Amino acid sequence: TSMGGLIGMALAAQPQMALRRLVLNDVGPVIQWEALQRIGSYLGQNPSFDSEQAAVAYLASISTGFGPHTPEQWRDLSLPLLRERDGRWWLHYDPAIATPFKAMTANADAATAQQIVQAGEAALWGLFDAIRVPTLLLRGAQSDLLSAETATLMTQRGPQAQLVTFDGVGHAPTLVAAEQVAAVRGFLWAK
Repeated sequence: TSMGGLIGMALAAQPQMALRRLVLNDVGPVIQWEALQRIGSYLGQNPSFDSEQAAVAYLASISTGFGPHTPEQWRDLSLPLLRERDGRWWLHYDPAIATPFKAMTANADAATAQQIVQAGEAALWGLFDAIRVPTLLLRGAQSDLLSAETATLMTQRGPQAQLVTFDGVGHAPTLVAAEQVAAVRGFLWAK
């Protein structure tokens, strides 16, 4: 999913890794700049919360693209991302993950940013085109990160990914809904 999908592409592009199948969840060689800016607006923040419920509500508010979930599902999805310390709830991640992104966007004018994006896309297409294992591509129909055009190209290039799109979901499907689980299971268990 997301950054993990980019890592998965890099691993799958190396035959010596001997991967047998790859599932990419709403990510590909072209990432929409607007989505990166949206993610950058909260990535690297280190808020704390008075209660577990407030922390879960915050994560749900920045993750609406994940699709509709019950309050219990939001709680289950959020708890691994939270830690309680000194009576407050904190996000459990390293805020420094945003440092490279913020440095690039803060110091780059529009032309430089475009060059960086184009170089990144070329490198990612190179990785994708090198993948030789069966690949399943999941996409939220309302994704602002993985465009429908890029997803279609991914079915025609490289491993010619099998595309499954989920309505009512943006970036990224959480693989909680039964239809999402079934798509992954069917792909992984296929002969």
